[in-house]
Amino acid sequence: MTTAAETLELPPPEPGSKALGRHTAHGFAWMVLQTLLTKGVAILGTAVTGWYLTQHDFALVGLSYSVASFPNLIRDAGLQQILVQRQKHLRRWIGPVFWMSTTLGLTASIGMCIAAPFAARLYKEPAMLPLIEIVAMGTMLSSLTAVPQAIAQIQLRFRLQASLALTGAMIIQGVGMLLAWKGYGPYSYIVPNVMNNLVICAAFWILTPAPVGWRPRIRRWRYVIGDSGTLILSGLVVVAIMQGPNLLLGFFHRNDHTTVGLFYFAFNLSWQALVLLTFNLGAVLFPALSKLHAEPLRQVQAYLRAARLLALVGVPVCFLQAAVAAPGFHMLWRHKWDSAIPVVQVLSLAMAMHVVGVTWMSLNSAQGRFRRELAVNSAMGVLLLSGVAIASYFGGALAVAATETVIFLIVDPVAIYLALRNKTGLNEAAEVVRIFAVPFPAGALAVGIGWGVGLLIPPFHGADPVRILAIMLVTAAVYIPLVRWLAPGEWKELMALRRRSAAK
Repeated sequence: MTTAAETLELPPPEPGSKALGRHTAHGFAWMVLQTLLTKGVAILGTAVTGWYLTQHDFALVGLSYSVASFPNLIRDAGLQQILVQRQKHLRRWIGPVFWMSTTLGLTASIGMCIAAPFAARLYKEPAMLPLIEIVAMGTMLSSLTAVPQAIAQIQLRFRLQASLALTGAMIIQGVGMLLAWKGYGPYSYIVPNVMNNLVICAAFWILTPAPVGWRPRIRRWRYVIGDSGTLILSGLVVVAIMQGPNLLLGFFHRNDHTTVGLFYFAFNLSWQALVLLTFNLGAVLFPALSKLHAEPLRQVQAYLRAARLLALVGVPVCFLQAAVAAPGFHMLWRHKWDSAIPVVQVLSLAMAMHVVGVTWMSLNSAQGRFRRELAVNSAMGVLLLSGVAIASYFGGALAVAATETVIFLIVDPVAIYLALRNKTGLNEAAEVVRIFAVPFPAGALAVGIGWGVGLLIPPFHGADPVRILAIMLVTAAVYIPLVRWLAPGEWKELMALRRRSAAK
């Protein structure tokens, strides 16, 4: 077994070497491959749990996670990001960060247990109490993973991260389907995540051990708290943005929680393209960009290349997700979740922008500009939560989805523009336009034609999979030639990435 000392002596590629580009490209390919497999497992799991769980069950899951997410912020406090950014002095910070993370994880778990009875009373749902307490157990386990996971990122061990993520998905979906079948309702979503945290924590420590030592070195904590405090505040705003709609819908519709259950179910499905592409790119992009910290122009150019390629793939995928929602729902659940279809379709349009928009934080964190991240997230949070509160009060899940879509379309390009401003001499506004100039119109046209062809297929038994296949094939047949014509440089780079990944 690899010792802790040996693990830390594995040198990552130097910023100026070609190896960094190869590691990043191969890393993204590994993460995407892992997520394709993960999503295949997740689709099966969602299909099964969607049959056995009700809108009320999903409401309990959504509200429990939303309430727990606020004390959960304390758990990591951005310590993993800080450790990656301070990788040149890794040995100095491993011990303090580990003990600080463990202490904060315990604090977060206790905070969840304290908040649980108040949340259950506020939302008139006594069943939330044990659910939040189980989430608290998973939080403590997750806090122990921050250091070995950061080491895996620093060493660009993307294959390891991808393998463990796939293992975790199989645990979550396998146990979840079993519990749903046995009638455990919302526990089918909560319990498997705790089991996953336990397995992943053990695996990371075995495969990427770190010499943390028994001394907490509390005096060094104060040198981390500055950045950590800013990241906690920024994370608080991000959590409010992500969980605010569930909490506001649950509050304004306390007498009928099927509304928040419907939104939570639809949001999780519309979120799939973002998870598939952006989070995996972020896991690769942040450590790679951090190695270019001393070269701001190269750093921004590397980000722009990644953002353009991501938009080229992610935008049409989100549009396609909206187009196949209706036949997909009918194929998996017949008419049980028909009311969620328009919500998924509208949220998929929001994700078409957010799939690229959310990556600005990877660049910003790699630059160490945490205060800017806090300021931008705060402005977005105020705008989004104000709009969602009004939509929740006067409407339901669809009104909230439409509000989120409008705000993401406005705010995300601005956030990317601000992250690009780093005295590099580039025209930031023109670069932002270039990211979306081809994918949005080409994707909308291709998916629109594919969707139209799908509508022409007459209804018959088993028509839904035929419609999905027709929409996908026609979309690809229209979109690929358009991209090759309108963005030849990005297309060649995308094909080169595919060849390098296949050769690997």
